[in-house]
Amino acid sequence: MEPHDFDHFYQTHHRALFNVVYRWLWQHEDAEDVMHEAFVRVWENRHDIHPDHIRGYLFRTATNLAANRRRWLKLRQFVSFKGWESTARSIEDLFIGKETAKLMAQAIDRLPEKQKTVLLLVRFADMSYQQVAETLGISSGTVASRVHHAMKSLKGVRDGSE
Repeated sequence: MEPHDFDHFYQTHHRALFNVVYRWLWQHEDAEDVMHEAFVRVWENRHDIHPDHIRGYLFRTATNLAANRRRWLKLRQFVSFKGWESTARSIEDLFIGKETAKLMAQAIDRLPEKQKTVLLLVRFADMSYQQVAETLGISSGTVASRVHHAMKSLKGVRDGSE
């Protein structure tokens, strides 16, 4: 991959990647940091990544980095008294007065990590089940199952019964 190819790759994928990472962290600055770190890792490893798998490598790297950052933020919040100052920006900042959006964000946040990862890649990165399967190294049936279970968990929020 040449620098001009990488620029095109970045322009093509940065918005979708940011959306996925943001929904892990709910902090704009942290999401940007993680997104950029994922692109840096793609660039550093570009000679070792098969061109057909580079998008999957990017999203897998980003979701792993986001999960790590989230764990670190939670640990920092637990250890630090400053953790009580908003360490995670809620979706309410984006949808003021939209209680359903807030509840949905909280429900997504409570999903098991594997369901959340698959759901975010399918719904917010517009990846197909097959692309998610290749990215995560699982079968497309597993992707479908995880999306189904995640959506079933979120149905109560969407219908207003939670």
